[in-house]
Amino acid sequence: MTFIPGLDPFVEQLIVLPFTAVGLGIAALLVFRKLIFGPIVTLFLTLLYEIMYHYTFYSGAATNYSSWNLILPAVTLLVSWHILITIKQEKVFSQNKTETN
Repeated sequence: MTFIPGLDPFVEQLIVLPFTAVGLGIAALLVFRKLIFGPIVTLFLTLLYEIMYHYTFYSGAATNYSSWNLILPAVTLLVSWHILITIKQEKVFSQNKTETN
């Protein structure tokens, strides 16, 4: 199964989908500055991909969801949490630096 013509389905499922979903989830985090938006966007994208996959190749059969729907939002949550902590620490550091000068 491939949605991108000429791309191996193995590469699409294990490289393109995770990096795209997690990347867009982190982009949502940076736009909204709320921790929950990253995992929600990632979950929505992975679910959308699997629903499109099943309707394309199984003609409306029951959808079986994979473990990517739990793993990728968890990865996005951890990365988003780390990014938010780093942003807050940099803000505090820059405020302390301006106060001492």
